[in-house]
Amino acid sequence: MKNWLRAEQLLASGDMDAAERMYLALSTDSTVSVAARLRLSLLEERRGNYRKAVEYVLAASASCDGDGEVLAITAKRLLVVGEIQEFKACAEEIVRHANPPAMECADLAKLALDVFMPDLADKLIVKAKEGGLRSPGLDYLNGMAAFYEGNLQRAQFELERAISGDALFPHPHLLLSKIKRQNPTENHIRRLLKTSELMRSSIDSSIIDFALFKEYDDIGLYKDAWEFLERGLAKRKMNINFDPGGEKKKFEALRSIGRKREVEAGLHDGPQPIFIVGLPRTGTTLLESFLARHKDVVAAGELHDAVMQLRWCCEAAGGIQLDYNLIRMAEGVDIALYGKRYLERSSWRAGTAKRYTDKLPANYMMLGWLIPALPNARFINMRRSPVDACFSNLKEFFAGFYPYSYDQIDVADHFANYRELMLLWHTLYPNRILDVDYEEFVERPEAEMRRVLDFCGLDWQQQIMGNAVGTAATPSSAQIRDGIQSHFVARSRHYEEKLAPMIRRLRMHGIDC
Repeated sequence: MKNWLRAEQLLASGDMDAAERMYLALSTDSTVSVAARLRLSLLEERRGNYRKAVEYVLAASASCDGDGEVLAITAKRLLVVGEIQEFKACAEEIVRHANPPAMECADLAKLALDVFMPDLADKLIVKAKEGGLRSPGLDYLNGMAAFYEGNLQRAQFELERAISGDALFPHPHLLLSKIKRQNPTENHIRRLLKTSELMRSSIDSSIIDFALFKEYDDIGLYKDAWEFLERGLAKRKMNINFDPGGEKKKFEALRSIGRKREVEAGLHDGPQPIFIVGLPRTGTTLLESFLARHKDVVAAGELHDAVMQLRWCCEAAGGIQLDYNLIRMAEGVDIALYGKRYLERSSWRAGTAKRYTDKLPANYMMLGWLIPALPNARFINMRRSPVDACFSNLKEFFAGFYPYSYDQIDVADHFANYRELMLLWHTLYPNRILDVDYEEFVERPEAEMRRVLDFCGLDWQQQIMGNAVGTAATPSSAQIRDGIQSHFVARSRHYEEKLAPMIRRLRMHGIDC
């Protein structure tokens, strides 16, 4: 313990070389070996040695002795560095543990939901409850897992229980509004208005505004709906960190990427990904739900491997979103290594299937690396009419993602950047990307699915046009379970006058509205 405290003091003082020596010595001590390796991982990340940092985390995971708290800490660190399969294995070990710490189980359940694993989240929630934990937050996680799995009745029950435990907990209110389309006789508007008044000074009150918009919009009271959406957008914009100048710089860097030499197709065997990209809320989840009905396709959801494995290849520590620094560091990346690394870290999700989906919309920014790195992958770009696409972004509460989406001008500029970048990828890599229009898909689903399957090299199977929907961990989860709904097309028409600033901005970019 004395040596451990000394190593911690050295790390805190910035003497990383001396701290490293002590942690290396401690890594052979069975009582602190896992903790020492986790510290070595953090130390290497600070030095910019990202691959070494990942290596130490994996070593820590391999040597975990079954202590519940140590397993939980290791699992969280595995997730931070993008080692999702090892995170899953570590979390499942916690589930098998006789008496894991309840709060850690709840924390890991939330992380499991973040990486498209509601079934794992369910097991962790059970362990948290067995450990005596009872809280509105846990009820909310339970409801969210059920929502993603399509068990909407259970989701509603758990969310109502969360609200009963804490009426001012905004997130279950919002998710409850999405479970079904509200109507004039069955809705939560009265309770939401009361909650809104009580939360007037809270930073999270915008969440209730978005819920009120959703419910008023569902029942056709568009004037009231817009009032709350506008209020929610204004609050949200004040409380997020969005830099339009920084976004412009990032897209300029992306557009400067030249064509990269493509890897030979024979170098990559095994299951291959189908990337579904575009702006969020443009039909990406709907398309994935149809593909998932094919016997040779597994829906893997919104993966973060594209960015995280590029970070590993470039020795660029950071989060799950592409940033300017990573773009610049990736200019000379080893494309073959990147493709190999991506497949190693993602293809396990396919199981025995030939293909698996990676449905993270923002991966459209990654195509300059993904296309040349993955010759056997398929890339589908979901498009939607400009005003509807932008409006669908504006009206969605995205938590920590898509910070451009809370302002009419910002969302129009982002759409223009997206469109210009996709045109570049089409030019650099002709015939590698299939564009699918949401409106066309809704109008002619079978014809469009035949076109998609042909592009993906998959045979036609009649069950694709059935109604079965599996797990869908996105805001669209409830909508896709109702099948194709034509009323979502041109939804923005009810707010056309209010959306005038956005429409003018789109036209300024030369975009027909």
